[in-house]
Amino acid sequence: MKDNRLLDSKARPIMMGWEDPIMKDAANLICSNGGKILNVGFGLGIIDNYIQSYDIDEHWIIEAHPEVQNKMKEKGWDKKSNVVCLFDKWQNVYKDLPKFDGIYFDTWMEGIDPFHEIVSSLLKPEGKYAYWLPMNCNVHPVFKSKNYKVQEHVTELEYVAKNQRYYDKSSKNYIHKVVTKVA
Repeated sequence: MKDNRLLDSKARPIMMGWEDPIMKDAANLICSNGGKILNVGFGLGIIDNYIQSYDIDEHWIIEAHPEVQNKMKEKGWDKKSNVVCLFDKWQNVYKDLPKFDGIYFDTWMEGIDPFHEIVSSLLKPEGKYAYWLPMNCNVHPVFKSKNYKVQEHVTELEYVAKNQRYYDKSSKNYIHKVVTKVA
């Protein structure tokens, strides 16, 4: 982590500081009900800092990458009173998790479809789910049932980093898909 960016071992961007407005809006969306909030994928911790600014009961974080886990420990995330850190892959821990009022998912180089398949088991009724969504990505078929309501929320961006292959730099908007569990 340097210069407000997180790169992998091949210098590919994992998370960049310019994503801050996206994370701020995502935290607002998933924390709107208060209660228990889950973030899968800590990255730079941008969304987690915003989550902590809300009046919530519990803040759970799942992070699998050892380097990021060490940074989290250095910054004391594992010692915060309302934070539960699970240093593992979500696939290894999801069956033992409680139900959440809000969930955010943003992991590195991992397909999102498997998490979409199990998110219903983790989300309370009226719970909100948002996730990092590459441009031109469709809503997963599981969310097209009557059990979910999908809304779009636009975040206006001032700056988009160069060479972001997963983002349309001509657009100054990021569109969140916010899924609410109805039943």
